[in-house]
Amino acid sequence: GTSLGYVNEFTETDSFIIGLSDTNIASAYASNSNSFRKMYTDLLTNFNYDLSDDFSFTGLLGYNQQETRSTSKDITGSGFTIPGFYHVGNLELVDDPTEASSKTRTQSVMGSAEFGYKNFATLLLTGRNDWFSKLSKDARSIFYPSVSFSFVPTKAFPSLKSKVLNKAKLYGGWTSVANTSSVGAYSINERAFGPTGFPFTNGTNPAGNSFIAVSSLTDANIVPEVVTTIEFGGNFDFWKVNGTSRLNLDVAYSNQTNSDQIFSITPSSASGLVGATVNVGQTTTDAFEVDLAFTPIKTDNFEWRGRIGYSTYETIVDEVTDLSNSVTIRSTGTAGIVAQVGEAWPSIQGTTYTRDDQGRVVLDANGTPIVSSELSILGKVTPDYTINFNTAVTYKSLTLGATLDYRTGHSFYSGIASNYAFTGSSVESAINGREAFLFPNSTVQGSGTTNTSVLTGGPDYAAFQTYFTSNYASIDENFVLDATAVKLRELSLSYDFNKKVLDALGLHKLSAGIAGRNLYTWLPKENRQYNDPEIGTGLSGYSTTPPTRSYAFSVNLSF
Repeated sequence: GTSLGYVNEFTETDSFIIGLSDTNIASAYASNSNSFRKMYTDLLTNFNYDLSDDFSFTGLLGYNQQETRSTSKDITGSGFTIPGFYHVGNLELVDDPTEASSKTRTQSVMGSAEFGYKNFATLLLTGRNDWFSKLSKDARSIFYPSVSFSFVPTKAFPSLKSKVLNKAKLYGGWTSVANTSSVGAYSINERAFGPTGFPFTNGTNPAGNSFIAVSSLTDANIVPEVVTTIEFGGNFDFWKVNGTSRLNLDVAYSNQTNSDQIFSITPSSASGLVGATVNVGQTTTDAFEVDLAFTPIKTDNFEWRGRIGYSTYETIVDEVTDLSNSVTIRSTGTAGIVAQVGEAWPSIQGTTYTRDDQGRVVLDANGTPIVSSELSILGKVTPDYTINFNTAVTYKSLTLGATLDYRTGHSFYSGIASNYAFTGSSVESAINGREAFLFPNSTVQGSGTTNTSVLTGGPDYAAFQTYFTSNYASIDENFVLDATAVKLRELSLSYDFNKKVLDALGLHKLSAGIAGRNLYTWLPKENRQYNDPEIGTGLSGYSTTPPTRSYAFSVNLSF
């Protein structure tokens, strides 16, 4: 794509305008061009043989190459020697031009072998090797295989089928997958850019070719992230009536190990960096899912069908780096998302109240809670479990559907609640009538007894204000809230036109519908509608745009 832009010279004649900077505009011209190209090449060979009457074989050998190229050029300047002639060569002063280009390539070889036995047992073996150009020579090649199986006992043993059990299938497997999507082109190389402003430029005159190092780096020895998964499960059909299973049960368990994860972390400020992309240790995830689909009623004119699912998973950090047991992935102030050995991932970390061995909050002599000197884990971002439900009721040609879910057992940090405290607008500051109060379950430092007399937020209004805007607002524990939520994801109504209308219009199918999304959300009382806990991946800032409610009307037709 190419774009041009220019502005003609303008002189401000209204000298009576006071308080404005110079509003005169010098003639200027800008030219920008960019291009993007992606090439994808596949070479596949398939094999299909019956090894015997009972055994079958299907195989594949293949090669894949993906190449991406992009370029961009930008030239800007001001002042025309010849008025009205918009061309770079006519500029009196050309700003520093910019030019960028990148090229990445991934090459792969792959193969698979699938063995079948009497249409009820299958064994699949696969292997793939990738070479990533954006990694170092020692790290760019990686091989990852997989093995999986499936077995249908109701086909192997027909006597298992009955009026209750229609079909049963068992499956399992071990897979390994590599990924480098978080690594950019040339990011492992030493890079610099030409800055602007003093001392690199002197007014409108460039100070030669000056460069400074980028502030975000990628580890030169970074390796692909590898996800290894073991999974077992089963699917069962029950009560098949007139060709429709009235009940279907799907159960699955998986264990996933994610090693050499690639993250952009926040390094120490002493490093001079604002970001670093590195391999961050290993995590292990255990997951269990149950999905139940049901059709309790089905007649010629009426049908009710639904699905309810339960899922739970937990990811534990096994290892971070050789030098540390914890790393901050993202932060806002002292609150942050961290990966810490032995804790759930992602976890929220921040400041807390100092407590004694009896769990009482420790106050100083003035009644002000003492902030902990070390950051602590305040909660986990992922829910203990999720329940999903969707249903649809059809009467003749009209269908009403709904989808909702319930999540609980997790937390989030509310930037809005923190901002309310800092500005003196929090509910907590008004609970005691904006007067000094006795901090519950507290002890004065050095006393060893429960506090019954020293007030917090006193002795005057200024001290009360300072407590909430400085002390209370600085303790992240106060703003880590329950992320439980019930959400009505979608409510829809659709109508399928009958055959008589379709024949008149010359159509094969015609339907129209309306739908509303994000129509209702229930949140716990302590949230007070501060933030949608899904926004911000655990850290919900006060500048985050809340989710929007949307409505849609659709018409679908086919000839």
